[in-house]
Amino acid sequence: MTRDHIHTDFMDRQAKENAKSGTARGFGIGLGLVALVGIGFGGVQIFQFFSNFELNQFKRNVAVTLKDPKLANGQALVSVEIKNHNAVQISNPVIKYSISSKENQPLASGEVKIDGAIPAGDKRSFDSISLGDVKGQPARMHSDLVSLVTASDKVLPKGYPARFAGAYEKNGTQLISALEPLVAEVPKFDEGEVALGVAYEGEHDWANAMARYKKAVEMNPGNANAHYHLGIALAHEKKMTEAIASLKKAAELNPADKAIVKALTALSTPGGSLPAEDSDSSDAPEDAE
Repeated sequence: MTRDHIHTDFMDRQAKENAKSGTARGFGIGLGLVALVGIGFGGVQIFQFFSNFELNQFKRNVAVTLKDPKLANGQALVSVEIKNHNAVQISNPVIKYSISSKENQPLASGEVKIDGAIPAGDKRSFDSISLGDVKGQPARMHSDLVSLVTASDKVLPKGYPARFAGAYEKNGTQLISALEPLVAEVPKFDEGEVALGVAYEGEHDWANAMARYKKAVEMNPGNANAHYHLGIALAHEKKMTEAIASLKKAAELNPADKAIVKALTALSTPGGSLPAEDSDSSDAPEDAE
């Protein structure tokens, strides 16, 4: 199948947009006999507002970026990067999208469900997501996060998830400084240890990242994401045998995580190295021991 790149204009102008939060619904109450109906209607609206409030809070802490748009046989294909700044794992996000021409003529629209999970304080990329048939030359793309599923087996202090997500308003060493006291506040929060390790990864501080991942594994040996990131950190420290063992454990615990499988496959190949998203040109691992 031959793939033609969408014109550069498509990539430059709006192929990359952060997900936006949902909109709270209003309600009104009338007077007299109408008031009774209004109160009933308002009650339904109040219930809907509060039942959606938590979901909307989770959505606000998720960023969706559409990358590398291509046309293949008339279909628009994109890679979707999802960053989860929540203190809990999210999964199966649904994204609403629209594609238009340079003249703002609609070319395609719809919703697409991403099958997969994004751990707390982490990100995942999903390649070759089809946005359906496109007739014409795409120039602009818009996306909104519609829904997602959350899961956690931890009981976190009141207000903690909001403070955890708020830490991601910072970057680099400031993010690390914001996360450290939050992680220390909940001693058994292994997902928090991994999130802090990922922040250290962002600064290429592999020693501190590895220490956090090892602590998370000690807290919860069943945390596949901790084993995965430990494997990546070990690889960057040139401990390839240990890295592969850690990635194998991660794949055993969560074979559905494509990032884990991709990293394990790459390192297990003779002379292999980490995938691009887990590596960098200045710190590439050497051959396996």
